[in-house]
Amino acid sequence: MNFEQVKAIRCATRATCEDMKSRQEKFGINWIHILNDLDLLVDLLNKHIAAFNIEMRGTKVKYWVNVNPIKQEFRNPYNYILITGKGTYFDRREVITFCDSGFIGFCGEADRENEKPILRAFGEWLALIKGGDE
Repeated sequence: MNFEQVKAIRCATRATCEDMKSRQEKFGINWIHILNDLDLLVDLLNKHIAAFNIEMRGTKVKYWVNVNPIKQEFRNPYNYILITGKGTYFDRREVITFCDSGFIGFCGEADRENEKPILRAFGEWLALIKGGDE
């Protein structure tokens, strides 16, 4: 899945809480996929962040530096996986959040330019864990 496809699904499912809870289904994944392949996702996030920083060198101030260790939390009644990133002027901002309700959150505070490496990494991860079946 490419950047534009990921972005289109994300944008189409942001109107209501129920829309956002349908994101895992829309991307064709479930909680088990997420739990089984988190390390791969973190590797891809770091790869795409590094590539984006090289691509933007000299034209844009670096935003993301790398991904922090994954945190899992239980907030009654849901389980969450929180992937945050470190930046040049912050220590922890949302990169991707998964919830067992079906919700997936992307880049809560990043602008349209800085979301690109995250959405690209997510799209590559989906293609790999689903075996290229789109």
